[in-house]
Amino acid sequence: MTRPPLHSLRVALVTDWYLPRFGGIEMQVDGLAQALVRAGASVDVLTPVPGPETVNGVHVIRLTPGPGARGGYFVPPKPVTSNANDFLHVMEVALRRGRNAPLASLDAELAARRYDVVHAHLGASPFSYLAVNRAVARGLPVVVTFHSMLAPGEISVAALGFRLLGGQRWQERVVVSAVSSRVASVRQGMVGAARIETLANGIDAGFWSSARSERVQAYRSGRVELVTAMRLHPRKRPMALISALKALALRGVPPDRFRLRIAGDGPLRARLAARSEALGLGDAIVLTGSLDRPSLRDLMADADLFVLPSFFESFGIAALEARMAGVPVLAMAGSGVWDFLTPSIDSLRADDDGALAESLAAFVSDPALRARLKAGCAPTLTGFDWSEVTARTLSLYQAAIGLANGRESGTPGLVSTPRVSGA
Repeated sequence: MTRPPLHSLRVALVTDWYLPRFGGIEMQVDGLAQALVRAGASVDVLTPVPGPETVNGVHVIRLTPGPGARGGYFVPPKPVTSNANDFLHVMEVALRRGRNAPLASLDAELAARRYDVVHAHLGASPFSYLAVNRAVARGLPVVVTFHSMLAPGEISVAALGFRLLGGQRWQERVVVSAVSSRVASVRQGMVGAARIETLANGIDAGFWSSARSERVQAYRSGRVELVTAMRLHPRKRPMALISALKALALRGVPPDRFRLRIAGDGPLRARLAARSEALGLGDAIVLTGSLDRPSLRDLMADADLFVLPSFFESFGIAALEARMAGVPVLAMAGSGVWDFLTPSIDSLRADDDGALAESLAAFVSDPALRARLKAGCAPTLTGFDWSEVTARTLSLYQAAIGLANGRESGTPGLVSTPRVSGA
């Protein structure tokens, strides 16, 4: 196999989940697909999720077993994450057999389209794992990116599933990456001796940085503006954030000293509203619902602190967007955000819910702390704009092509850790 020019690659992005379903993997694969097209690559997204054949100018091959909005599934995917629905859907996708089954369709596309590299994006569904095996069996260059964090109880189950799904075939055949060093450390035991590179998620850095010039000082009117953006799902722990705000009152911080705006939607929205009212926090908590990106940037421009209460955050796109907008971040220890945040400089780190409440109380009550963290956000992070992430991605593709040609891939030439430029 000869090495094609990196600017004219034929790339297959394989993903369990994709638009029109909404989620973190969906948005990242969409952003990467558009960035690769801008760089000159020819890109197809291959996914079992039903939907249109073109999304944001990118060609999408729907590996669905039949026509129509349901895609021929007995259990079609819901528009957003739903645990029971997701489990039933991915089992149907993985177990369905026949000429038109998703895996058979994938195999046919890989055989027909002569891709230079296959880039599989892995969450918790088995489809992309099996897709990697199909690509490896065909001798294609393959890059894998792990997107999902695992809870402690999930690690051994995932490792067993990895072996049952044939992951041992990846040794010395696949370039493996993860969206953060935290995800890499959790997944390392699954892939044995294979080195896991870091391939950070990407954002439009200029779009979010523009919020810096629009920022207002809400505390001058006597109120600290807290914001968060998340799916209102138990794994994201929004209820823990409500409890932490109630704890502020027990520390002598009255509710009129702060306001929390929660951007996002999900199954916990009604419970969050009811809990806020029951705790006497109704006026201090605003549920905005889902916001588009310009509206979310406006929210960041009016924020003093971004709060992320989830422990199992694989990367933390919303936290990175806040940091790019010049907003300090409060996040839990052990999540992927610490690849781009520095505690006590531009952020606060909490080990548990008690520390989360204490950090919130300190931030709301201490003007000097707020000023110091805001100043710590003045330097601009580099390494996360789509142009930089695309360059890093292309270096991993080059390494995968080297492996397929029987050469040692070495370490891809572009660094993947975050850098900080001058203010």
